[in-house]
Amino acid sequence: MARITRVAPHLSAEELKTKLKLDLEAQVGHEVHKSTISRLLQRHGWRKPMPRPVHPQASAEVQEQFKKTSQPALRLPSRPVQQRTHDPS
Repeated sequence: MARITRVAPHLSAEELKTKLKLDLEAQVGHEVHKSTISRLLQRHGWRKPMPRPVHPQASAEVQEQFKKTSQPALRLPSRPVQQRTHDPS
């Protein structure tokens, strides 16, 4: 499995599972269910990548200071709506 991730680091999780499934089927000589691959990955400590909730170097004090000193977003004045007049001529 490590060989595959080194060879194809650009693959998504589903593409990697499909590639692993095909490789395993070629090795064992018969089809395997996709849950077999999921269990195999779980057994070897693989998991879905998840985004971290907070950056390790984030500072709450700096963020609050930025909120207080930053300028509000630029908001353009809305254009007045022109009333259409109906000319029955």
